[in-house]
Amino acid sequence: MKKAFIVLNPVAGQSEPEELEAAIAEHARQHDWDCHLHHTAEEEPLDEIISRAQEEGYELFVAGGGDGTVSAVASALAGTGVTMAILPVGTGNVLARDLGIPTEPEEALEVAFGRHKVLNLDGLRSNDRLFLLNVSAGPIADTMRDVSSDEKRRFGIAAYLAEGIGKFAGHNRRRFLVSVDGQDYSFNASEAVVLNSPAFGGPNLTLDPDTRVDDGRVEVYLLRMKTLGDYVRLAWKALLSPGTHSPAFQHFVARETVSIAPDPPLPVQGDGDYIGQTPIEMRVLPGAVKVAVPIPEEDGQMSEEE
Repeated sequence: MKKAFIVLNPVAGQSEPEELEAAIAEHARQHDWDCHLHHTAEEEPLDEIISRAQEEGYELFVAGGGDGTVSAVASALAGTGVTMAILPVGTGNVLARDLGIPTEPEEALEVAFGRHKVLNLDGLRSNDRLFLLNVSAGPIADTMRDVSSDEKRRFGIAAYLAEGIGKFAGHNRRRFLVSVDGQDYSFNASEAVVLNSPAFGGPNLTLDPDTRVDDGRVEVYLLRMKTLGDYVRLAWKALLSPGTHSPAFQHFVARETVSIAPDPPLPVQGDGDYIGQTPIEMRVLPGAVKVAVPIPEEDGQMSEEE
């Protein structure tokens, strides 16, 4: 029997744990998967846990939680060739939405354990973590640092909005030293954002709809915001007319490395989790991790299946 290892964040989102675990077990049984459930805990060596599971013959790993949980599982699987599926039960679930993975658990489990195709996602590696969506330094990261897990669970996206208003309103521009593929730049900016996914702050907001998670490159943006109103206008532009040039940001493309060093230092977030302070260095890893995604109807039998 095929073996699946489920990594479930017990404090993610607003789902009922007992009902979710029952659904996991039922869908695994229907598709002849032997399923092991692992609840995450703070400060645990998840990469070691997943490595041992691979040695024990587990061939599918399901990341159950938000974008932070997904990136943590992806970090452990990067370069192994082992497939990861996503069970999006977090607050934003931005990557799942971007990949077309259903946010309804029952439907997402059908993708994980049933028919799907495999997409090779690029990643951003910083120290021991791999990020699939984005990394940023500035008030967005400051907001994510100060929103607790309990607030995210109780209030969802509203928790970020309530916390972020004050952060964006009180943030000042500063000097950023940025290196893109070995080329150095210096700008006055309020925030630096490195995007691997088109989603910017939410699944319906994008600076460039042509950004892809599997194109071997990342987009680097230096945002020149002064006030909360500037952020609101940028979000409005990202919603209504993505892909157009704006004096509100400077844009670069990176295929190998990115480093960000503002003065003074700023908080940094990766895939929705606070990960420390600048400076930060990142490597672009094309095709870093295999992810199970739905098969579009027009693909028919030509799609790769697991």
